[in-house]
Amino acid sequence: MGKALKSTKKFNKNYLRSTLERRQNEVEHNTKVKDFSKEDVTQLYRSLDSKKASVDDQLVDESSEIDSEADLNSSDDAQTEQESKSLGHRIKSCSEKELGSIIAYCQELSGTKQEKSALKALPRDVKQSLDEQTYTERGAVVLSARLHLIAHQLKNVTEDNGQELYQSISENLKKVKSFPSDSSINFDCVFTHHLWSSSLFESASQFLHKCLKIDASLAVRFIQPLYAKLISQYKDSHSLTEATVRVTNVLKEIVCLNPATFQKVSSAYIGQITAHLQRCMKKPSDITSLKLLYNWQFVMTLDLWVEFVGHAWTKLGKPVANKVMPSLIDTVLTTISLLPSENYYPLRLKLLASLIQLCQTTGVFVPLSSVILQMIPSLLQPHSVMENEPVDLSTVLHLTKDELNKSNYRTALRTQALYLLAKYFAIYSTSIAFPELATPVIIQLRKLLTQIRHEKKTAQILSKLEEHFSYIEMKRADIEFNPRNLTAIDKFESSLDPQSTPLGVFLRS
Repeated sequence: MGKALKSTKKFNKNYLRSTLERRQNEVEHNTKVKDFSKEDVTQLYRSLDSKKASVDDQLVDESSEIDSEADLNSSDDAQTEQESKSLGHRIKSCSEKELGSIIAYCQELSGTKQEKSALKALPRDVKQSLDEQTYTERGAVVLSARLHLIAHQLKNVTEDNGQELYQSISENLKKVKSFPSDSSINFDCVFTHHLWSSSLFESASQFLHKCLKIDASLAVRFIQPLYAKLISQYKDSHSLTEATVRVTNVLKEIVCLNPATFQKVSSAYIGQITAHLQRCMKKPSDITSLKLLYNWQFVMTLDLWVEFVGHAWTKLGKPVANKVMPSLIDTVLTTISLLPSENYYPLRLKLLASLIQLCQTTGVFVPLSSVILQMIPSLLQPHSVMENEPVDLSTVLHLTKDELNKSNYRTALRTQALYLLAKYFAIYSTSIAFPELATPVIIQLRKLLTQIRHEKKTAQILSKLEEHFSYIEMKRADIEFNPRNLTAIDKFESSLDPQSTPLGVFLRS
């Protein structure tokens, strides 16, 4: 037993020693491998096979080749870009015939045969550049040439050749798919001359609409000069000529082209009008400040935007128009109440007519009856001078004291105010709440007629309001729903015909 135990102990010691030595050798071997991986293997590969190139040398050579190729490519790109720029500048200086030949030659290079006469005006340097370009690059050249050709033709349009040139412009425009940001077309002649000419208007307006179909973002670019020209016309003449009406309709369609354009343009311009009003209100006693507001240009600009907002409501919808309508209505009402003088009653009536038209178009309720009633008591006062000559209030904004004392002016103002009052209430003639809306006005008119008798027109309006009051009360006498039932209210109001109501019949007569 003792010898066996000793031999076992000796075996364990030897086994342990050998195990430790083996592990140590493995560690040293791994360390050498790791160190070897960090060494330069170039000499090793060369010693193995002299024909084999060094890995590092290959990598260096390949990277240098790649760099050289990149330098060549970048230099080629830079050269191509420089050639494109020089060709673009060259096209700008070409005449109409040369531009036509450039377009024809590009089409011939693309496989479409062209007549020799179409290529006669082709410049040699441009031909050489086009021969070296790809199909895509030539497409950009053709677009640039067409746009420059259209620009040349627009400048040369006259009353005599307008129809012919616009037909050629239309043919070129059919092949234009976009307008670059640096487009050479100058549209100023269209806005300042062509649209104002009766013989060129149709062609010019069609040209603008075709451009907008290609690129709707041109709308803002079109609106600015056209709006400025139209406003300058208001300054020179307050009368709406046929040309002014035509241009206004074109501008209205462009402004209401889409929701984004309307929101951007209307917010900017209505904001400018509001800011102008606020600046003038800082000095209400200053006559100069009032003159900046109480003039034809400002009044007709307000009327213009009231018309645009109404059109936007119809074409683009209520949510779009509602974003600017409150501020516009507030601006108009502030302008009306800024100077409550009898001398400016014509101006007040004109702006009230604009707002009533807006209410009629949109159905939005704006409290205007009290503003109209403010004028009637003074207009019912006796006059000092009898005049039978008819008066056209659409041509005046301000009346002198002498004119206010004349019977014809007072009669014209009173007639217009009562007509607007009747037209205003006719908008809500089918409203279930008409009796509540009309009650304050009926009470005030009754009171006025007790003080001033023999006023037939005022008595007639009062009679129609009372008749309509009774008509709606009779219609709603048998209803069983409460005011919260909006669906039933809409059904009740839609069942009534506005034209057959007492106010509707009165206004049609």
